[in-house]
Parts: sequence; structure tokens; C-alpha cells
Amino acid sequence: ASFVSSLAVKLTSKVLESAGKRIRIAFVGTEKEKAVRRCLEAGIKAMSRFAAKSATNETDLQYLFKTFFDEPDVARELAPLLRSQSIDKDELLYLLQETGFDKKTLPGFNAKEALLEFEKAFISVATEEADRKSVV
Repeated sequence: ASFVSSLAVKLTSKVLESAGKRIRIAFVGTEKEKAVRRCLEAGIKAMSRFAAKSATNETDLQYLFKTFFDEPDVARELAPLLRSQSIDKDELLYLLQETGFDKKTLPGFNAKEALLEFEKAFISVATEEADRKSVV
């Protein structure tokens, strides 16, 4: 499994845990859980492509992504996507900066744009999944 895939697998369980009992019961162990993983993977890929443009060292970037997506507050902030709600970009921006996504580490990196790319990719795949009746 690729770095992004393994991040998405871990993040899926954290997001479902943060989403509340009703969603967790409805999604865990079903096609819906796999659909959420595909949506999160698309978001991470979009965000990492965006970040790679300003990264000087891929290892640093992987470390930053792992640290960011391992943060329990990040999963909590992404959970509203499962209810077709927007993410709180200001809170996630704060969490990104706390992780080390900053101008010194990644010159030219626009964190707000990266979060928009994540959300757009997630929603795009969620729409495809809904069309296939996999859900989200």
C-alpha cells in the first residue's frame, strides 16, 4: 500500500470514530466505510500534489502529512464531510500550522488553498460514490 493509502486507512477509522455513533454503526464494516476511505484518499492525494509544488524534501512532506492526519482534532474537523457539511478551514489551517506546515518549512505553500483542494477532491469522489450508491 502506498503512503497515501495507509494514511487514508488510518484516517477513515478516526473520522468515523469522530462522526458519532449513528454514522459509525451505519458505516463501519460496509461499502460505505470503503467509500469514505476512497474520498479521504482523494483528498489527501489532492492536498499532497498541491503541497509537493512547494516542498523541497519529500520525506519532510510525508512526515508533515503523517503528523497532521494522525492528529485526533483533524479527524474531528473532517467528520462533517460525512454529513455533507463544509469543513472548518480556519480550524484546520490552525492545525496545519501547529503541525509545521508553515512558510519556513514549505516556502510558497498556501495552506488554505491546499485545504480547498482536499475538500473539493473529497466532495467530487463522494458525488461519484453516491451516484454508484456506495454512499457518503
